[in-house]
Amino acid sequence: MFPEKLKTAKNTQFHGKNTQHGFQKSKSTVNASFAFLNEALNAIDSKEHISAIFLDLSNASDVISHNILLKELESVGTRGPAHEWLKSYLQNREQVAVLPMQEGNKIKYYCSEKHSVLQDSILGPILFLLFVNDLDPTSPHHNYIKFADDTIVMIKERTREELLHEIKKCTTHITDGFSVNNLVINTEKTVTMHLHIVENKYPLIRDIELFSRAFENVSSTKLHGILIQEDQR
Repeated sequence: MFPEKLKTAKNTQFHGKNTQHGFQKSKSTVNASFAFLNEALNAIDSKEHISAIFLDLSNASDVISHNILLKELESVGTRGPAHEWLKSYLQNREQVAVLPMQEGNKIKYYCSEKHSVLQDSILGPILFLLFVNDLDPTSPHHNYIKFADDTIVMIKERTREELLHEIKKCTTHITDGFSVNNLVINTEKTVTMHLHIVENKYPLIRDIELFSRAFENVSSTKLHGILIQEDQR
């Protein structure tokens, strides 16, 4: 019963946002891919400039802070005994590493966990989605498309200059949100792309920066098994 109540709280929080397609009933990578293509093609048809940031989070489920997660649970109405139960579920867990030694002896190292949620559990995916729920756009010119911990940030504007301004606002929002929630970007897999039609390549836009680092701008990338090209062929 309790996981069902959490699911209800999660769905209430997501109502109207519809940005998360992972761990959701009747949703899959197909929905996430369609949402991306629909957003890109609509912007191009409207002659808008559009850029995308393909964010890859490093071990997202393993870096979730229990303290931040408990505050998020409280904000969605999980209080009293239910909140205390979840607190006891999350905290005071230990990981054990056993190292074999000579002559059959073993050494055990105990490490208390203050982060992470159990991925192979009923509560794990629900708690993860509640945690990342706040990482959503603050401008009508930004759109987030998520599948679990994979996030595509789409930024669009009428002119190149306005797009550059929106990119700066959006990257500041992402940096602040990730810093507050102690999330880490996988710098090796995060890329950016500036989308356009074949006949109308937009003027060159400089690399997009996050956390004082310029990420590679690519002409093609894989999205849930689909090859995405900057010219939308």
